[in-house]
Amino acid sequence: MVGSSAYDEHSKGIVSLPVLMSWYQVMGCAGSLWIVSSNLVTATPDRSVKVDEVLLGSNEKEFVVLRTESDNLGSYFRSQTKTYLDSYCKIPKKKESTTAEKGESRLLLDHQENRDPDSGLVAKVIHSKDDAVLLADVLNEFPVRGREWEEEKVGKLTVHSKQGITFGRCFIIWGGVVKEHFGIDRNAAANWTLDGVIEDPNSIYLQVSLMHGDSDQQSRLICLTPEKSKQLKAHMAKSKFYLTVSEFRSEDEARKDYESLVKRFGSQKDALSKIELWSVRRANAHALYCLVLPASKRELEKNEAERVSKLFEVEIRLVAASALNEVFDLEVGE
Repeated sequence: MVGSSAYDEHSKGIVSLPVLMSWYQVMGCAGSLWIVSSNLVTATPDRSVKVDEVLLGSNEKEFVVLRTESDNLGSYFRSQTKTYLDSYCKIPKKKESTTAEKGESRLLLDHQENRDPDSGLVAKVIHSKDDAVLLADVLNEFPVRGREWEEEKVGKLTVHSKQGITFGRCFIIWGGVVKEHFGIDRNAAANWTLDGVIEDPNSIYLQVSLMHGDSDQQSRLICLTPEKSKQLKAHMAKSKFYLTVSEFRSEDEARKDYESLVKRFGSQKDALSKIELWSVRRANAHALYCLVLPASKRELEKNEAERVSKLFEVEIRLVAASALNEVFDLEVGE
């Protein structure tokens, strides 16, 4: 059919007739015109779907993510975008899980944009819209925005697409678990990247991305549980050296000793508040549970070990931070 445009929705042509005529005049020969038009009129882009997730807000137990799925529909002139509000529980039902558990997902908006190939005008078609969700209500329920880590701090993490993410002795997440968040098999060959880290008062969020083929790209937000986040924060905040106040074969024994210290030296609340409970794994030996005090090089030079030894009436031993494995919560008694 002859018309003013060479665009055909079925053939997915992309070049208007006036533009083709302009090329013909510039190039000066019909043969050249045939070569250009045969290559471009039938050309269409590959189907491409892009997924992007953004942390909208959080509270102590939950958080919400704004997920956007953009689909070019295999066309230069049509695209569809779906926006979801996904809720997550920071503490999953499976105790062995180290990442948040997905809850409800609501489709907020589903719309399509159609661009006229000649005029360039865009017409928007709304397929569905959830008017029941109010942004003010969401922000009120999830008031914490989170803080992005600086690039230098993110760079301290060791990232490997298969082994996962670690920081020193702290294992953060296995690469297979990351892949599952992209909807692919945990053993599949896939190179994902860590793009950034966000932190709120009790959780850490990993911003990871993955390319599917040559065109599909996903950017996901993976939240570590509060317990796993606590471990990572503790490892990143460790001093180089620690003074061992006492060590035991069980966590329960270490806690009882701490309670005893609180009763005996209750007036030394400042020193007691600095004591930390860590597990220490030694080669060919069972784990030990140690009550330790962080010590800087300057404090060691000032005989801090001797002062602490006299303060708590115990024998103090120096231990390197690299030997500390897992931290446990302690509370200063009244």
